[in-house]
Amino acid sequence: MKVWSTNGYTSDQIFEQAQEFVKDHLQLDLTDLVTTGVVRFIFDKLPRKDLLDLYRESDAFVLPSRGEGWGRPYMEAMALGIPTIGTNWSGNTAFMNEGNSFLVDYKLVPVPERGWREISAYRGHQWAEPDI
Repeated sequence: MKVWSTNGYTSDQIFEQAQEFVKDHLQLDLTDLVTTGVVRFIFDKLPRKDLLDLYRESDAFVLPSRGEGWGRPYMEAMALGIPTIGTNWSGNTAFMNEGNSFLVDYKLVPVPERGWREISAYRGHQWAEPDI
């Protein structure tokens, strides 16, 4: 059962959106960053050992989430001493603050139709739209 929304986008479409963002805002080519290993996209669920290895090999953990029940990935990264960047909204704010993490501003917006068509329980709800 799927419990999070891709807003209906495929992995390729997500990469294309990221590529456009990086080009427009950073004037960089995301394909070059991926080819050189600076940026890595992972769309599959990782086994625990691989996930821990990924955390340990990372310079930072960044998850501009639209909402978290608790925010376990943030907590895992922080427990390993990794600088952590997350949205300043939802369950993760029970343990994330300006003294121990980097918090991203947001606006609450209605879940778009594309999102609630993918997961009907989201219909009529709001989620955080992280501020770029």
